[in-house]
Amino acid sequence: MYYWVSAPGRVPMTIAWNTKPSVASLPLDHTWRLPQGRFVAGKVVDETGQPAAGTAVHFQGEGMAWNSREYADYEGPMAAPKSERPPVPVTDANGRWSADFISPKAKSIFGYLEHPGFATTQFGHVHPPDPIESPPASFLF
Repeated sequence: MYYWVSAPGRVPMTIAWNTKPSVASLPLDHTWRLPQGRFVAGKVVDETGQPAAGTAVHFQGEGMAWNSREYADYEGPMAAPKSERPPVPVTDANGRWSADFISPKAKSIFGYLEHPGFATTQFGHVHPPDPIESPPASFLF
């Protein structure tokens, strides 16, 4: 059994009771505290250095730790229709994007960029600075 929850400016989270013993011990109620999200921002440019407006910036979480039921889940349940998933940051006319929902505990930030005029491109930062905004992170298609 999996539950996903999000709120503006907070880290979207999934909680899992995914084994028979854990489902059998499912509590009658559960208080869920969503951590304050970390602000990150950047710019997406094409191979000539021009802004790539309209690019969707998808973030992927680090997965579930072996000793926890809860984990950051930036994309929401994959089985849910797109209309029920969280909004994905999209670049503006200058190629700029921002997100305020990244986990402050994240040891890395990674994901992929989607744009109809370019191939889907993966990105990643190990041990990102806090906050990631100056200088802006640039991703190149």
